[in-house]
Order: sequence, then C-alpha cells, then structure tokens
Amino acid sequence: MEDWVSGWVVSRGASDPVARPWGWTIDVGQPAQVARHVVVDADEARVCEAAAQARGEGWWLKVFLPEPCETPEAQVYPWLGPGWASDAAAFLMSVELAPVTPGTLPPGYVLRTWTRGDVVRVLIAAPDGSLAARG
Repeated sequence: MEDWVSGWVVSRGASDPVARPWGWTIDVGQPAQVARHVVVDADEARVCEAAAQARGEGWWLKVFLPEPCETPEAQVYPWLGPGWASDAAAFLMSVELAPVTPGTLPPGYVLRTWTRGDVVRVLIAAPDGSLAARG
C-alpha cells in the first residue's frame, strides 16, 4: 500500500503522504479535493477515526478493506454518518511489471505511453477508441 500511495501522490502532484495510525493523509490542493485520507485494513473504528479528522468540504476517504467484498460501499457508508457521500466503488489492480511485447494485447487494443517529468503514463484504448485501462 505504501508503494501505491507514493505513486499516487507523484502522479497527481500531491503532497508527501503523512503517516497516521490508520493510514495516510495527503494534501491534494484541488477545489473538489482538498485532501484525502487513505485508510488501510479498514474497519469501523479506523474509518470513523479518519472521517473525524476530515476538516470540511473537499475531504475524501480512500478505504481499503482487508478482505474482498461484493458491495464495499454498502459496508463502509453506514460507518460514516450524515454529511458523507458515497462514490462508486473502485478496485486496486496490481500486476508484476514486465515489458509489453507485440501481441500481448488483444486484437484491436492499442497501447500508448508518455512521460512528463519522472511520471510515466500508460493508456490502453479499446478497439472502439474508449478507455480500457490506464496507469
């Protein structure tokens, strides 16, 4: 998780993460997202503690549950109480890094990469041109 958080802040130009007992706090500095608490091994107590430290509008929680869950938002949302909105669940994917060789992608999919500063971005477009994956 620490590697993911480090990569996330670099890719978004956010502040260095500040360690907390339940995870990290990251200053994002955007109008719609002032800061973000990242809660790892989330349970009700950890989520409530992080939520209580949200200082106003524009604070987000990124919650990682310790076990896979069919409906994570239904599990986490009741812990938060009024004043919080739930976004659609998103899932962290991981894979061992390896060079992409011709023929690795399904037919019709296109891989695009670019570098800005020290951040390498990757986009895979589906045959219809829509986003299939990014990183």
